[in-house]
Amino acid sequence: MQMYHQVLATPDLLRLILQFQDGYTQDMVVFTTLVHSSSKSGPSRRDTAKTLTPWLAQYELTTRLPVALDLFPNLRQAILEFASLEGRVDVLDVVHIHYLPAGLTKIPASHLEEPASSNGHLHVLEYLHSIGCERKHWHQCTTLAINGGHMPVLEYLHDTYAFKTWFNEAMLTKAFRTNKLAVFAFLYKAWMSTTPKNNDDERRQQEHKYLDLVVTKASLDATWMTILKVMVPAMQIHNNDAVVKVFMTNRRSHVMVECLDASFHVPLRDIVVSTRPDEEQLRRLFDTFPWLREPGPAQDDAWRRYFVDAIHMINLPIMQWLVQHPALDRRVAQEVLENDQRGLEFAVYAGNLEMINLYAAFGVPISDVLVQKALNMEWTKVHLVKYLVHDPTAILDGWYAWLVARYGGRVAVMGHLIQHAMQSKVLFDEFPALYKAWQDEADENDKEPVQASFAIVDTWSRPVKVCKGTPSKRKTNDLPVNENKDPIVATTTRKDKPKRKTRFTRPQPASALSTMPQVAQFSSSAFLPKNLEGGSLDRDKTLEQSCEQLAKLALV
Repeated sequence: MQMYHQVLATPDLLRLILQFQDGYTQDMVVFTTLVHSSSKSGPSRRDTAKTLTPWLAQYELTTRLPVALDLFPNLRQAILEFASLEGRVDVLDVVHIHYLPAGLTKIPASHLEEPASSNGHLHVLEYLHSIGCERKHWHQCTTLAINGGHMPVLEYLHDTYAFKTWFNEAMLTKAFRTNKLAVFAFLYKAWMSTTPKNNDDERRQQEHKYLDLVVTKASLDATWMTILKVMVPAMQIHNNDAVVKVFMTNRRSHVMVECLDASFHVPLRDIVVSTRPDEEQLRRLFDTFPWLREPGPAQDDAWRRYFVDAIHMINLPIMQWLVQHPALDRRVAQEVLENDQRGLEFAVYAGNLEMINLYAAFGVPISDVLVQKALNMEWTKVHLVKYLVHDPTAILDGWYAWLVARYGGRVAVMGHLIQHAMQSKVLFDEFPALYKAWQDEADENDKEPVQASFAIVDTWSRPVKVCKGTPSKRKTNDLPVNENKDPIVATTTRKDKPKRKTRFTRPQPASALSTMPQVAQFSSSAFLPKNLEGGSLDRDKTLEQSCEQLAKLALV
């Protein structure tokens, strides 16, 4: 009996017998335990690794693994994930050969690249690529490789697949937050080399964001200075505005000084929009950069550029601060003010006496043309007349006193306003008071050039007869003349044609149907005789009296 048992226990014979027996062989028992302990989605990765690791070390892979895959098809996905996580290319190859001709390329939902990327198994990715396993997007693999800091996997993706299939801007943020300096540097350089550098506002915003993050990180960790020295010079070429904004807004931007040179310039507009005072920002700027602290061509050029920018922006506080600083050569300031007088033009329209005094301090006086412009502006005339007639209700400042003195005094300004009163509508009500003040202060020599302007008074005070209708057109050469050789024009009226009455015609008001002549209302009663206001004298006699009074006034 014992002899029979030994014969039956022969391995080759036992294998042959077991093929015709129900149940599992001894090497398959462990898989039954794995199936019963797993959930609906399959066994966990931990249980699979705990079972397969000793089993693969004990049994022959090429012959027994296909048997296990045939007996337990539900464990196929778990075995493939285990092989990908552990880098077992031999297991993947057996499975691939066992499932010929389809192989691994036709197994649905395998996602074998993601476990391999998470553990950095580059040889698994290369094997899958060699047998034809492809996918459209590799972003999840990139994210897993970033989390693990697996540079070989990232380099493989960069060299093998299209850039957009495995990278997006969120990868840089991921690498920064996980504090992976080498990964961040690699991704940033790859991004800079493949992304267009012009006409991409979104990309410029992203560059500004990452530079701000790296500046903050470099101030806390000196190892990040290596990538900062790469980012700043590269961005100065195509996105210098981002470098300027980070330097002006980041509180730790002092670490950027090591990456900049004398060609770096912060425009004044960026200094002005900062939350800090303009003078404080300029002082900080000149104290930060060594090429601005030390005398030399770079310092002279910077001071000149800021002074020119301040004039262009009409920023008087900055202009005053710059000219008071000893670093700005007085001759340079005078040359700039002589060549650029837009500050004086602004002072004329804004009534800014400080700007005029700044130019005058450097020997650049305001021109007569600009003074004439200031004098002829409508709103200036209103306040100027109040200043000249001593109106206590006027809110005035030293600008009007300076303007009067610059033009030649009170009498000269009043004479100019009277001469040009016809061109101004704002002086209609103030003209009598202005004229009276001029009569009291002007002498005979000053009055002679202004005599012609008295016709304005006659024009404003003469009543106008307005009749309904349109005067007929007639040449004045054939008309009779009066004693003053003025043509006598007879006022004729043209009757309006009545509109055809329809049911849509609105009835006209009674005032519109009146054909009585109307007299224009006077805007000012300063030149009207008192008896005219009462209405007791005849109109023609009243007009003659007014003309006689004005004629006597003109003779004086």
